[in-house]
Amino acid sequence: MNETINNENLTEQSLCDVGCGMCVRITHLTGDPDLCRRLREMGLCESESIFKVSQHGALICDVKNSRIALSKHIAQNIKVEYI
Repeated sequence: MNETINNENLTEQSLCDVGCGMCVRITHLTGDPDLCRRLREMGLCESESIFKVSQHGALICDVKNSRIALSKHIAQNIKVEYI
């Protein structure tokens, strides 16, 4: 039973926890509804694939051929899975 729980924790994590150079898919957004709405407006929608470029200060990711910089606080609200 513990093995299943550990496997689930490995498949979904926040964007902050993903290594640079990794491509992931957004599973869901958490936190303030206004923040979630704004992230979706920026192209960070559920099921969207994103590529994490860098995490020096701001977290930078490629979404739909655009680079977006996010604070670590905001990136923690973006839950992703490896694809």
